[in-house]
Amino acid sequence: MSQKPLIIFSSEQLTASAKALKWWWLTLPLFLGLVFASVRAYLPTEYEASTVLAPSEERTGGLAELAGGLSGFAGLAGIDVGGLRLNNTQLAIKVIESRTFKSLLIEKYNLLPNLLAVEGWDKSAQRPIYDLEIYDPESNTWHIEPKPETWYGYGPLNDIIILDNDRTTRILNLSVKHVDPLFATQLVEIIVEEINRYMRARDKEKITRQVDYLTSVANEAQHTEVRESLLYLLQEQFKRQMLVEANKDYVYEIIDPVVVPHKPAGFGALVWFIIGTIIGTFLMLATNILHSYRVANE
Repeated sequence: MSQKPLIIFSSEQLTASAKALKWWWLTLPLFLGLVFASVRAYLPTEYEASTVLAPSEERTGGLAELAGGLSGFAGLAGIDVGGLRLNNTQLAIKVIESRTFKSLLIEKYNLLPNLLAVEGWDKSAQRPIYDLEIYDPESNTWHIEPKPETWYGYGPLNDIIILDNDRTTRILNLSVKHVDPLFATQLVEIIVEEINRYMRARDKEKITRQVDYLTSVANEAQHTEVRESLLYLLQEQFKRQMLVEANKDYVYEIIDPVVVPHKPAGFGALVWFIIGTIIGTFLMLATNILHSYRVANE
């Protein structure tokens, strides 16, 4: 059986191939650099507003002791004395990601024009640029049929919200990317305010039901020990109710407040030009080696 001879080519052959491909060496990296920069310039400039949130410290005290001797009895009575507190931050993240919460934001704050019709940002006038073929902000009218409904905004809203949760510390980095920096900033503030309000209302309703239930059961209890245990649970539920009413930052408190971003997010056109040039250089290096191999093989 015949074997193909091992092809060995020297640095002189690489140099000769480079000279033969010199115009490609000049044009391909430059061409790719210009393509990358042009694509970046064509894409809308986005701004990223962000805030850092921590679990509200006021919600971590005053209830843990209930997880001891009364936890079993409370569980039988349908009263959650610890789990709700420990899992509320994780639940809040799932709520933010839910369609129910997004629907609340879109409808309450009329977010559809910002999500569907804004195509840029006028720096000199400090206002968003709307696609007038879609929406007219002056008359507040849509120029497309059918008129967008709430669910039209689910996808765009989900695309611009970024949640980065540290499972160890439970610190949450909440960011919003949008072509309108003012809208991005306002939306971050809205999300923080609404998730605290939403979770507070949810727990308030749950505690109210528990108080009503405990009150009715305590009134009907015959044994003194059972009645005293129920009254103790009822007292703790009243404490939780007061905490819900008083705590504005119910689930998350702000560690690093959001500020209006002035610099675009991501890399600029110059950086993308450099990236394109580097990729073009590597492509030409591979082409140069293949060309040298082909010449040596001949």
